[in-house]
Amino acid sequence: MKIQIRTTLAVGGILALAALTAGCSSGGGGGADLSGADTVSQTFPYEGRSLTIDAGTADLVLVPGGSDEVTVDRQIAGTTNGESPEATETLDGDTLSLSVDCNGLAISCQGRFTVHVPDGVAVVAKNKNGLIDASGFSADLTVSAVDGRADLARISSPTLTLTGRDMVVNGTGLSTKTVTTDTRNGDIDLTFSAAPDRVEVDSNDGDVGLALPDTEYRVDVTTKKGADDVSVSRSDSSNHILAVTTRNGDVRITPAS
Repeated sequence: MKIQIRTTLAVGGILALAALTAGCSSGGGGGADLSGADTVSQTFPYEGRSLTIDAGTADLVLVPGGSDEVTVDRQIAGTTNGESPEATETLDGDTLSLSVDCNGLAISCQGRFTVHVPDGVAVVAKNKNGLIDASGFSADLTVSAVDGRADLARISSPTLTLTGRDMVVNGTGLSTKTVTTDTRNGDIDLTFSAAPDRVEVDSNDGDVGLALPDTEYRVDVTTKKGADDVSVSRSDSSNHILAVTTRNGDVRITPAS
């Protein structure tokens, strides 16, 4: 079941929704199943050129839209203190704050927000202890996570920035020109469908894998405790630059299959 909520935005105002979502179920030992949860949607008119989305500890799915509105689809499961968890969605200027309250006695409490972002709007996405999933974006994209995972697909943004701590990153079908990653712990695995102009990876602890189209690259790899396997064609005069630094972890740079 899908419930639609439309909100009118006053200039300079704050939009907020706080709701107790009924019908959430405990998933027992296997965790709650969000596929059976109701979807509640809220729409915010939006004319900005950039948007920061903070999803708290909930999973976040980013979808490019085609309108001048930001639409949030919310799914919640589980209980907190015997009740359905409370969710809040607030748009204040260019910041969209999303949260699911799983404090207290929580049983399989979890939430997922799917945010439809207007085309051309640059996005900064944040969360903790969850998943950030983004696909099909062509505007600048920044993903920042703590103790989580980022799954990226078909990103053609001019710039893609990945920052975080204890963050696993998986990217496929990337055609972005500039990629910058700065993560403390966690594996990074990026597959490109078009040769990037510049990729900079800085990781303390974690393996780094780059799979790239068949062309020449200027490669600079630094690893203190780990092996490096570079099998792409190399040229110091190439305009495609790969700079990878990791403290503990293997580096693998190969042609995409």
